[in-house]
Amino acid sequence: MYYEVYEQARKLVKECGNILKTKTYTHLNYKTGKQDLVSDMDTYIGNVLSASLMKLVEGSIVVNEEAQHQMGDYMWILDPIDGTTNYVSSHENFAVSLAFYVKKQPVFGIVYDVMKEEMFHAYTGKGAFCNSQKLLPLPEVTLSESVWDCSYGSILDFTKKHADMLSIQKESRGHRALGCASLTIAHIAQGKLQASLSSHVKCWDYAAACILLKEVNGTWQIRNDFFTMEKTEAIFCSCTSLLKEIQRYIQE
Repeated sequence: MYYEVYEQARKLVKECGNILKTKTYTHLNYKTGKQDLVSDMDTYIGNVLSASLMKLVEGSIVVNEEAQHQMGDYMWILDPIDGTTNYVSSHENFAVSLAFYVKKQPVFGIVYDVMKEEMFHAYTGKGAFCNSQKLLPLPEVTLSESVWDCSYGSILDFTKKHADMLSIQKESRGHRALGCASLTIAHIAQGKLQASLSSHVKCWDYAAACILLKEVNGTWQIRNDFFTMEKTEAIFCSCTSLLKEIQRYIQE
């Protein structure tokens, strides 16, 4: 029903990615601290995309990290630049993340790695893709076979709640910290990672990428409501057995 909208949305995201490749920010603000940045390009891309998206589906609203925080039946969930710190500091490993939900049911999700020109996308029930390559169903794995992603701040937060993060590290194959939630989850869907833990995600960080993950049999646990706009703890995994294994180390 919304497949044409899906195709048009991908074109819009790609166009905004092209803008981000050639333009840099001119102004920075700090939201909650030095590690929580927003640039004038976050605002600009958010405004450009929002105006176009609302024309694609009559009566739709855009839940934009940098602007609108109100839910609706026909809802775009947008992070104009996921990984703003990466965008500002190294100009890589950041993404445009966009999802479309109807009455809180997933329709499609798009995560665009701007600098690598990798568009991860999925329409519910039709599989997940990186550009034109279909992603394969994810295999069952154990923690000892897994590489997991978690920021230093999240490790500290989980540890304060008595989670055994050191044992997760010792039992796993390795640890990474990309600094871009949507891309990290997309990489799980792609099979490059097996798990991601965060203590401070919001719905625009994962709404698109979770649609990808579901299409390849991945799973997740989010402490609050899926559509929360408040910081929450979350675990994203390639399979249910791995999620259960990690949960044993972080139960309070």
